[in-house]
Amino acid sequence: MQELSGKTAVVTGGGRGIGRGIAEAFAACGARVVIVGRRASTEARPDWSTIDADLTVAEGCRAVAEHESIAGGVDVLVNNAGLARFLPLAETDEDALAAHVDINLLAPFRLSRALLEGLRARRGNIINISSYFARRMLANRPSAAYSMTKGGLDALTRSLAFELGPEGIRVNAIAPGTVDTPLFRENLAALSDDARASFERGIPALYPIGRLGQPADIASVATFLASEQAAWMTGTVVSVDGGLTTH
Repeated sequence: MQELSGKTAVVTGGGRGIGRGIAEAFAACGARVVIVGRRASTEARPDWSTIDADLTVAEGCRAVAEHESIAGGVDVLVNNAGLARFLPLAETDEDALAAHVDINLLAPFRLSRALLEGLRARRGNIINISSYFARRMLANRPSAAYSMTKGGLDALTRSLAFELGPEGIRVNAIAPGTVDTPLFRENLAALSDDARASFERGIPALYPIGRLGQPADIASVATFLASEQAAWMTGTVVSVDGGLTTH
């Protein structure tokens, strides 16, 4: 277990799934957790601080930066909140495109900028949650908008690492494979019986380790990146995908 006692960790989209796993892991390591999102107060635990904010607009990100719960500075910002709709190009209208760009790319940019002074005060670090879809596609999963924004997030990670490194701020990303979350289960249940069975049969072929990920698999890497054990790591996109991107 990493030592994060006394650290303040801001986690977007921390109410469920990967974000909740990360928030719970940070809390278990001694960090003070602040959950940020549109329904943060209804999704978080009673012992966590929460900030209800719309991260798709600049005003929402500024409201986070001005909130009293992070007045002393920020040690870790985890940009986890995201949107994934797998639509063919012909069906990706302007609203769907804008929704992906707003939450997957502009929100991490704006929130990182809004919290920059707080990160400077604590020589903190930023962890962006990317996806294997930034560089690996799957059959029958058209992902133009999603892949574009996650690829942009990887580029933002490297750019900010280069820019902010001299100020003592590290910036890394995690690119998960398919993780068994409530949202994944909802999407799986929406498939036809044949499509669902085909996906489940294909897991051993896609994942050399032979299983899907769990939120704890991603959370353990996040706590490592946030810790002093990763003090010489920045600008890195860490694949945590059970071997999916090895082939």
